[in-house]
Amino acid sequence: GLLEGSIQASVDAVEFELSPIGNPLDDCILSDAIGTLLNQNNNALSDLILSLVLPELDGLAGDIESTLNEGFAALALDTEIGFGDGSVRLELYPTSLNLADNGLFIGLGTTMTPSDLADCVGEIPDFEPMGSGWPAIGPEAWSTGLPYDIGLLLGRDFVDYTLWNLWAAGVLCLNIDEIEGAPVNTDLMSIFLGEAMAPLFPERSDAELTAFMPAPPKVAFYEDDPVLGIAIEAMHLELAAVLDHRWTRLFQATMQGEIGIDPGLSSAAIAPVVDLPDELLEMEESYSELLETGYAEAMNELMGVLLSTNLLPLDALPVIPLPDLLGAKVDSVFWLISDDSLWHGGFVILDTASVEAIQAPGCSGETSLGCDGGSADIDVFSMLGCEGEDLLGCEDSSSGCEDGETGCEDTGCSTHGGRLQLPFGRWFLLGVTALIFRARRRP
Repeated sequence: GLLEGSIQASVDAVEFELSPIGNPLDDCILSDAIGTLLNQNNNALSDLILSLVLPELDGLAGDIESTLNEGFAALALDTEIGFGDGSVRLELYPTSLNLADNGLFIGLGTTMTPSDLADCVGEIPDFEPMGSGWPAIGPEAWSTGLPYDIGLLLGRDFVDYTLWNLWAAGVLCLNIDEIEGAPVNTDLMSIFLGEAMAPLFPERSDAELTAFMPAPPKVAFYEDDPVLGIAIEAMHLELAAVLDHRWTRLFQATMQGEIGIDPGLSSAAIAPVVDLPDELLEMEESYSELLETGYAEAMNELMGVLLSTNLLPLDALPVIPLPDLLGAKVDSVFWLISDDSLWHGGFVILDTASVEAIQAPGCSGETSLGCDGGSADIDVFSMLGCEGEDLLGCEDSSSGCEDGETGCEDTGCSTHGGRLQLPFGRWFLLGVTALIFRARRRP
């Protein structure tokens, strides 16, 4: 159940049911004996097998419970996103849990706490969400009829609210004090601006280079790579310097566009990767009373240098770990947008070929119940008290035939070596796999 922002799994007992097993023999005396036994109790053979299986399940409930709780614990995230003087504490935790016939639904909520509200962005408006509630989801991906194993749904409001908090905390404001180890001053800026600086600053003077956004960025959803975009309405790059003994703004250049984000979905985590298109760095001249036109081209070159020094927070997005899938891997993922455009869904197909089975206590015993994932050989004759290697499992004369007598050609039992093949290991493996990894249940 859901308790104070965490999911607690409780497994009372593991139940194993076996349908009545019919007579495995045919056309022999022992077949008649087993038939008589089954007529009196049609569960006789099943009960014998259950007497071997049930002791093997002791303690398995605790193993399943601990495995589930370890996986659910990975859904909680508490991290800090920071750059420069600003930071935001991000807490992610389960807020909704619904177990239905078509699978398990887990909703994650978030609490974000800015370290402080920044003064570099001007007036900070209230955040206005676009929707409310959870999306509709079933055993098939939206509008496609395609089945899937896990659906990862990303809300537009969640992403926009995260970006709003980062913007309001000043994480997206940059005060560039040095470039490749050299302090920012008028001499350094002359390298990019050329002779335009010489008449204004015949001698070196202090300078400040800043970048900021007057409005928070917004998320955009796509079904092709990159599946996420961060739309920047405007990002200003300003240069100020000490001129005639006072700080003076020399120019402002502006860029706008969209940053692509690859969610970086793997079997272990969601590790977003930022993709900056070249056209984003094409800046426009938005203000200058001291420099002649043409300085924006120099700022394009400057931004390229800044990006190469990893000065901008391109790796500031959090890495969200995913629960351990016991060897299951992401085979493929396709992205779809909900009809109301408020949710973006990554629908995952799992490769379970390497799934690790939960081994029942006692699997190292002498019953050989297929704990290694193989089939279990159960000797029906031995369970009935017979010994020997002949088809009946008893003495040669038990069929009523002596050596050399005729009419005994068809007295042998029609069996598969007197052994009944029961794929217990495979049942255990698939049962646990369905319990842990199936995010939906196919009809």
